[in-house]
Amino acid sequence: MVTSTFQADLRNFLFRSNPVPMFLFDSASLRVLGANDAAVEKYGYTCRELRSMTVRDLRPYSETPALESALLLDHEAPAHSLWTHTTKTGKLFAVEVRVVPFLRDHRKVCLMSAVDASAWSEARLKLVRSEEIHRSLVEECPFGIYRLNLTTGRFQQVNPVLLRGSGYTFDELSSIDMPSLYVDPGDRDRYLSELLAAGSIKDFETRLRKRNGEVARVVLSGYLCTDSETGHQHIQGYLVDITRQREIEEQLNHSHRMESVGRLAGGVAHDFNNITQSISLSCELALQNTLAPAIESKLLDIMQQTSRAAEITRQLLAYSRRQVLQPRVVNINTCIRKSLAILTRAVGVDVSIDLKLDDTVDHIIVDPEQLTLVLMHLGDNARVAMPHGGVLRVTTTTRQGTQDVHGTTLSDPCAMLIVSDTGIGMNEATQRRIFEPFFSTKNTTLTTGLGLSTVHGIISQSRGRIECDSTVGIGTTFRIYLPFAADRPSITTPHFNGDVDGFRILLAEDDPIVNKHLTAAIRHAGFAIDSVSNGEEALIQFGTQRYDILITDIMMPKLGGVELTNRVRQQKPDMPVILISGFTEEVSALQSLPKDRIAYLQKPFSTPQLVSKVRHLLNSRGDDEGNGSLIDHEQV
Repeated sequence: MVTSTFQADLRNFLFRSNPVPMFLFDSASLRVLGANDAAVEKYGYTCRELRSMTVRDLRPYSETPALESALLLDHEAPAHSLWTHTTKTGKLFAVEVRVVPFLRDHRKVCLMSAVDASAWSEARLKLVRSEEIHRSLVEECPFGIYRLNLTTGRFQQVNPVLLRGSGYTFDELSSIDMPSLYVDPGDRDRYLSELLAAGSIKDFETRLRKRNGEVARVVLSGYLCTDSETGHQHIQGYLVDITRQREIEEQLNHSHRMESVGRLAGGVAHDFNNITQSISLSCELALQNTLAPAIESKLLDIMQQTSRAAEITRQLLAYSRRQVLQPRVVNINTCIRKSLAILTRAVGVDVSIDLKLDDTVDHIIVDPEQLTLVLMHLGDNARVAMPHGGVLRVTTTTRQGTQDVHGTTLSDPCAMLIVSDTGIGMNEATQRRIFEPFFSTKNTTLTTGLGLSTVHGIISQSRGRIECDSTVGIGTTFRIYLPFAADRPSITTPHFNGDVDGFRILLAEDDPIVNKHLTAAIRHAGFAIDSVSNGEEALIQFGTQRYDILITDIMMPKLGGVELTNRVRQQKPDMPVILISGFTEEVSALQSLPKDRIAYLQKPFSTPQLVSKVRHLLNSRGDDEGNGSLIDHEQV
């Protein structure tokens, strides 16, 4: 009976006495663990020197590291691998290398033999060199290459790129049935059908699942061949990972859709909002009279539908990031508390609201009305997700830096607003589409499918970012990141006590119906007002009368509102101005305006909204430059 000690001694004797140079090295670090006497004699190093080296050190520095590539395959290296080695004195010689991996004390090591090939015939050297070149081309190729046995359905050879991309070792991949890698099993059937029919296939796009469960979008190409020894059919295939390419294309398509929707909205908004402005102001003026209840009810219905129609236009503009924001330096917690009444109505009586607001969160710069709109849409979404009631949690905190999957970093630190519900949640397919315009899971004709796309547009235009996590049966969480303001808001002293006597307004509006109704509404609020139909008339009128505020449409014939503002400011630099518009592409011209005591109103707006802007600008008179600015000049 042979003892284990005897076996170990025998293996050690055969290793040390073998006339072929042999090395034992660690598979992970490539560090030499031992060498036999022939290796010491051939290479000129002592055993101690060799144990301080890696097998890389046996090769010239300029050689391609083919050894590492071979080891990446995680199985025995090819039988004939012709490498160049160097002795301690720098002498180069060709060697035929064989590498055999095995486990030793639960550690993967490799036994390498190096046969001097200098005595080989020239023909054999050329053959082996040719094999090495082709092997190097396959192993260093930037896309996946494989050989699949159609009879067994198993991989027989794969290159390192395919292994790294899939996350499998060769042993794992060679034991897997090919169909299990396809996300859609039908794709595999179609791939084989086309390949068998034509003998080859090119650019077949499909989705494969990696070892970690991630899905990769790939393009497969290949051709059929038959093994001359076994008669088995094989696929010589090529795989290119196009996941990132498709992500970029989808982002580009999304940008193009946004641009198209924005142009559509901008093209119709000006005239459409002028019409809704006239309708709503007409109803407001009519309701100031004593009317029969039935007529009053119908007028209120008209105003409600007009408001709904205008809201659709605003949502389209918000989605395409083309609306004009009016940001201010505000406390995010204060904005949330002021929005609580609207949020409560949005979620309904069956949903409770839990506020967890961190009062140490610094000030942000945002349009508070748009932030309220964001909360309202998220609340409405949560209500639908909790048909039997639940909890909506609104949390604020400080986030120390954020980075998305595309590497876009938000300002560090930033404010984080978290809105989460305990509703039914969403599956992965729904999550991918929630920010698309006109997409909705609500089974009602009253929805436009613009709620979350509006939210996304507002946050993006506010230089922030929104993320969504959802689990079916558990709930949904939206995380909104908003940059902090550089400075806190200054405290101003009001200069307007509410008495409108002595204040005169100049209105420039080219639409005659809107002009008439705005004039009547402003006059009814108690202000003195003069009205003109274009910018040139406004300049003439401005030279004949003292005015406290200019209200002007942006788009007018002959002289538009932006140029009118600039010319008026040349004569009176501190003149407060309210710019109004139904929105056109020309609203970007607001960037050229000074930043002090200018406000913007998008049509249609109500009389109280207009009067509120007037009072705000009158209160801001005398403030430091910039304190009265209500327009985000960098985002228009």
